[in-house]
Formats: sequence, structure tokens, C-alpha cells
Amino acid sequence: MAAPSPVRTLLFGLPAVLIAVAGVFVLGAFVDHFAGPALGTNGTAIVGGGIALLLAMAMPLLIAGRLIQSIGTERVHVSAVRGTVLALWNGLLLGGLVGLAPGHTADALRSGGAWLPGTESTPLPELAVALGDTLSPAPPDVAQTVADAPRPATTDHPSPPEQPAEPGQSEVTVEVAGEQQLTAAELFEARADGVVVVKTRSAVDESGPLAELFKMMGQTVREGHGSGFVVGPDLIVTNQHVVDGADELAIVTRDGRTLGPVEALVIDADHDLALLRVQDLGLPKLPLAAGERLPAVGTDTFAIGAPLGLSYSLTRGIVSAHRDVQGTAFLQMQTTVAPGSSGGPLFDDHGRVVAVNTATRSPGLNLAVQVRYVHDLLQVERSSRTYAAWEPDLEVRALTVEGVDLRPTDREGLASVLQMVAGTALGCVESVPEGASLSLTAPLSIGEDAVVEGNLSETALACIQSGSRMATAALQLATAQLEVSGAITIQAELVRGDDALDLTVTVGDRVEETPPGEAPGDTP
Repeated sequence: MAAPSPVRTLLFGLPAVLIAVAGVFVLGAFVDHFAGPALGTNGTAIVGGGIALLLAMAMPLLIAGRLIQSIGTERVHVSAVRGTVLALWNGLLLGGLVGLAPGHTADALRSGGAWLPGTESTPLPELAVALGDTLSPAPPDVAQTVADAPRPATTDHPSPPEQPAEPGQSEVTVEVAGEQQLTAAELFEARADGVVVVKTRSAVDESGPLAELFKMMGQTVREGHGSGFVVGPDLIVTNQHVVDGADELAIVTRDGRTLGPVEALVIDADHDLALLRVQDLGLPKLPLAAGERLPAVGTDTFAIGAPLGLSYSLTRGIVSAHRDVQGTAFLQMQTTVAPGSSGGPLFDDHGRVVAVNTATRSPGLNLAVQVRYVHDLLQVERSSRTYAAWEPDLEVRALTVEGVDLRPTDREGLASVLQMVAGTALGCVESVPEGASLSLTAPLSIGEDAVVEGNLSETALACIQSGSRMATAALQLATAQLEVSGAITIQAELVRGDDALDLTVTVGDRVEETPPGEAPGDTP
């Protein structure tokens, strides 16, 4: 084999690594954009990093290794082959994403540019937004201060099918609060019960460019969530982009109820608003400010919503400006919102709803649709569009970890990965037997398959074995990030409705128990 040249190594290695890093970043942004609401922040970092490293790094290096082995190490420059394959593979990967789905790629870069932990305060998210706008420019702000139309805080979907209009719609009386100024604590106590979480679920498009990626992750549905607020008897206002395209919809209240079925009475895409109805809501309606009364720049504002799934979060800021974005009036505010806040109310310091939180452009630059359009929404003709009944969520209960001490955020990330494993398992059986149990044993080395055992059928176990590879890689990546050197065992009960599954996951070599009366190493 020819001696490696430092110049050749730099020539082939550096560009290849840079292209591969770009591939990792874009793939992670895709995972954050499409699955971030379901996985959570830590889960997205683990799963997104695992998928990105597997597809952008491990796969091309594996191909390069096979190629070098087949040709012979004495006949090739190993670094040159690895660098070339790494660059070509990621170039084709990035080119394919941009060529086949430029809109999806642009949206992923705009919404998922900060998926990599530690990059929130760096220029990287802003650079990702700029690249996304270059690929698929968003509509410009007429005022020229906000460069693009607002980016929704949750994923866009197509609208549900229309149903015939129903007579006998509820009448709504719009209330305006008095002039008493409220503290932040008083406002939250008085208004939080009128805020709800809007949960959405839609089937993954099997023909889409990301269908295979979701299949590898064991996901057949996409879940999302936003916020909303009560404006009348059984009536809720939220953003149109929150409910757009959802097959299933549920309303979750502050007292823990999950309500449905849900109807969409009015969809106003021009102003990104939707009016929903759900029976037996039984919550206080929130007072709306007069449509013509705009809060002055500098006015204190408060938001209540579910940013990143953290329900009933209160944030405070000020009105930064009044904006006209393609003919729709917005309040630009410094009040913090994040994905999941969309559709929630923006209050003034008297507890009146002055706008509907709609978009976040960057930290400290957020947009909310002015309340005048909510008044209009309550007056227009209604037609009913009914969503499918909500199926229960997959919940992780009684999570215990042996072999390593974990912080709560680390446990949260592992719980997200366990949901991937259990989701795959439940999708491989027609009915879950009582006392169902499953164990998954994986080596520490990333890329090696796990062994699946349990009291399910052989067909189901084979299905789970095939579908759990991505979850296995995510588990292995998580243990690597935690710098685990020995075996760890995770035990949990996962529940979805009436179905329950006892899951045991071991990452690393399983420790064999020594029979009583025998010393380790003795031969019986």
C-alpha cells in the first residue's frame, strides 16, 4: 500500500467531513421538524443524532470499507476512497432531499435549525433559516422589517374532508374585561382555565420522500400539538396550521380531561385561524379586547400555552411593533413563544386577549394575529368538519434504570426511545395479550442489531426485530453520550388505552446470574 500523504488526506478528508457534517445537520433538522413534538427536545437530540449519524456517516463508511476490502488495501489509498465515498454519498443525499422535496427541506431548516444541543445561542439556527429561505422563500413582510412570512410553530398538514353544515350553531357573546390591571400571577390564576392544549395526529404519507425514514423509526403516524382558548359555549379558537391536515384531534384541559370528538366550524387560512367545537367543554370563556383597540408599543403582554409540550407555561414580554404581513395585521412581541404555543392567547395586562400567538422567527421576535380577526371568525357562516375519535397515547410508566445514575432529562430521552420500541411492538400484533412482555438486548457498539425476546408470537417477534433497528441505534447512541462502559438495564411499563406491555431493555453485555452455592467461574 502506498504511504498516505498528509496533503492527500487533507484534500480528500476535509471536504468530505464538511459535506458529511452538513448531511448530519440537515437530517437532524428533518427529524426535529417532523417528529420533534412527539419526541421532545432530548428525544429529538438522541433520535435525530442517531438517524443522522447512521445515514450520513456510518452507511458511507461501511460502503467504503467494503469497497476497499474488495479492491485490496495495497492497491488503493484508503483515505482517498473513504473521503470520496463520504462526499459522494452525502452529496447525493442532500441533493436528493433538495431535489425531491425542496419545500420540506426549507421548512425543516427553518423550524429545526436549533435541533443540535448547544447551538441555540450560535449563528447556526439563523444560517439554517437563511438557507431554508434560499431554497423556498417564504412570503415577504410588507413592512420590510420581518424578512419572511411567519413560520408556523407546528407542522403544516392538508385540511380534513368537509362535512355538510349543521344547523343550530351556538351564539357567542364577546366579553371585554374591566380596567383592573393584573399582576402576572393574578392573570394566570384568572385565565389559565380558559386555555387548552390541541393535540393532533395524522397518518404518515406512505408515498412521501420521508416514508421509509418514518418506517425505520417505527412511526406510522405523526403527532403534534398546539394551544387554543375558549371563546364561547364549547367553542375554541386556535391557529389553522395547528389542525390543518390532522386525522385525529383532541382537546386537553387544565384539569386533565381529554375531550372529543372535535369539529372544525370555520377554517380561515388567510389569517391562520380556526374555530373548533367540542361538546361538554365546561370551561370559562376568555374576554376579548375590542378589535379596533390596539395595545401600544411597549405594552406588557403575557402568553399562556404549551411550548415544546410544556403545558400551561406563562411567559411575559412587550409589544415590539404592529406589523402587516401580506395583508394580515400582526402584533410583533418580545413575549416568548415556541412550537406548541401556536393558537394560544396573547393577553394585555388587563387579562384581555389582544392576539393569537402564531409564529416565532427567532428568539425575541414573535408574531401574533391581531384579535380583530377572531371577532370576524365568530361572525362568519359555519360548516362542520368532524375529526376521527382520538386514540389513547402511548405512555411510559414506572421507568427504572440500573447500571448508571441518570438526570431527569436523560431519563426523558430514554423514555422517548422506549416509546419507539413499544410503538413498533404494538404495531406488530393484532391484539396485545394480557401480561405481554418484551425484552431487547443490544451491544454497546452502534450499528449492531439487538436480540428480541418475549411472550409474543414468533411472527410478532420477527416483526419487532426488523422494525426496532432504528430504536436500537438510538439507544446505543444514548448510552454512548452518557459515557456508559458497562451494561445498563431499563425496565418500564408502557400503556396505551387497555393495552399494556412490560419492556426490559439491556444495552451492553447482559450479566449472567451465578447460581446459589457456586463461585463465579466454577464449572458445574
